[in-house]
Amino acid sequence: MFVTKKNRLAVYSYLFKEGTCVAHKDYSILGNHSEELAVSNIEVLALLKSLSSRGFVKETFNWRWFYYVLTEEGIAYLREYLAIPEEVSGI
Repeated sequence: MFVTKKNRLAVYSYLFKEGTCVAHKDYSILGNHSEELAVSNIEVLALLKSLSSRGFVKETFNWRWFYYVLTEEGIAYLREYLAIPEEVSGI
């Protein structure tokens, strides 16, 4: 799935700041993911699925909801991708 760089940066910044992300398993929703994150739910699921397959987030599924928690490797990856210095704490 093609995700614009603006949306990718928005999702990655949100994940780095919060440390977790919750997404509803409904691929037909074309609206925004949440009030804080103005990206479609499908794009958020695709990005987090990609991060999960690379071991950067831990994925848990329960009752049609995906719960993603950032790992230590994920924090290092997002720091490098977003060019965030070590002294800045996201979580």
